[in-house]
Amino acid sequence: MPESPPNATAYVDEKEFPVQGPDEAWLRDTFALRHDLLDRQRRAYLEHRQEIDPADEMWVGMVTNMPADQKPWARLHYMYGGRSALRGMMGALVSAQAALPRRILDFPCGHGRVTRFLRAAFPEAEIWAGDVNRPGVDFCVRHFGAQPLHSDVDLSKVRIGAKFDLVWCGSLATHLPEAACRQLLGLLLDALEPDGILGITTCGRGMGWAQEHVFKTIREEEYARIRRQWQETGFGYADYPGWPGYGMTFMDPSWLFREVFSREGYCVLGFDEKGWHGTQDVLWVIRRPVSHWYHWSKDN
Repeated sequence: MPESPPNATAYVDEKEFPVQGPDEAWLRDTFALRHDLLDRQRRAYLEHRQEIDPADEMWVGMVTNMPADQKPWARLHYMYGGRSALRGMMGALVSAQAALPRRILDFPCGHGRVTRFLRAAFPEAEIWAGDVNRPGVDFCVRHFGAQPLHSDVDLSKVRIGAKFDLVWCGSLATHLPEAACRQLLGLLLDALEPDGILGITTCGRGMGWAQEHVFKTIREEEYARIRRQWQETGFGYADYPGWPGYGMTFMDPSWLFREVFSREGYCVLGFDEKGWHGTQDVLWVIRRPVSHWYHWSKDN
């Protein structure tokens, strides 16, 4: 039996409610920017600087503990930390529909595992490299044209004398007690421009699985204590032996979300579980109030 013809009166009257698409100029500019970001990412993957300081702690620790048959891949593995950080930052910029960053902070920078990719992707940007590791900061200044920010183990003494469109904090909250993590988050959020983005990495389920099945980041007795705290409160920490105030930190995203939600003027942009280096989680926060509203003529 043939279907009944559609009832024309069921459709919205196009004369009363004209067919309209989104703002074409906005669409053109937005997708051009997204294309530009992807092209910058591709070029940075291929054209980043290759200098590695032999004293770089990350490099030394990696090659010291790497099996001999994997050492030919050591440089590529080292650079993956920078590539995966840049990939996350590009995704955050697209998600936020943000403009190209004019000023970027890599904190802590080490010897520039991430800084080199930021320089390759954003050659016109002002890039700051911050760390307690003075030789590492100086290396980033010499090789990647960064502005130096010499930090302090006491975060209450750190003064960041600028505001940033993009801040990357890789593997620092992963080593601090709860009060220091809270202080670090406040310091970096305060350093954001309006619509500025922070990416901060943490240890969660992915790093826990790695600790239990692949490699040890801390001794078993300390990890057992961390795990109990983590399961009970959402935050677990233990010192490295002989390093008071510096160790391993595991946290649930709920801890981070509560911290962000307790501060006016910020929104959670996203959470990438195991988003950095295949193990660490990344929380993305934007300095944009919850009162920020969409416009129906644009895809935001």
